Amino acid sequence: SDNLKKCGENASAPASAFYHIPTDEFVTASLKGGYEAYGYYTIGVTMPAKNGDFGTKDSSISSFSYGGFLDVLKQIGVDSVFSGHDHKNNTSILYEGIRWTYGLKTGKYDAHTPTELGGTLLTLNGPKISVRHLYYDE
Repeated sequence: SDNLKKCGENASAPASAFYHIPTDEFVTASLKGGYEAYGYYTIGVTMPAKNGDFGTKDSSISSFSYGGFLDVLKQIGVDSVFSGHDHKNNTSILYEGIRWTYGLKTGKYDAHTPTELGGTLLTLNGPKISVRHLYYDE
């Protein structure tokens, strides 16, 4: 616990977490953002965007619970989390000071939405990170 605190104390660069299967915080971020109740949507198109949120939810959210995970992320200064697994989802939602982002699907293999392909660009600017999707045409 003390070592975790030391990791985030003097951070001068963004701290991000990357893992394949989203944790329950992705579901909570959607619910707290007011998005989940609407089923499938595109933030900023079929429903209003909040807090710079963006992206499309085109399938249900698969997730697993890792008790106390949000507290650990906050303790070590993580400000962005990236996941995949649900290939038709590419939302990016700010929740509890952390941006929870599904990476944009890059390939046409397995489940995908043809109009939702490309890549996710992370730009580092000192202690800040910005996230956006870059789409390509079929």
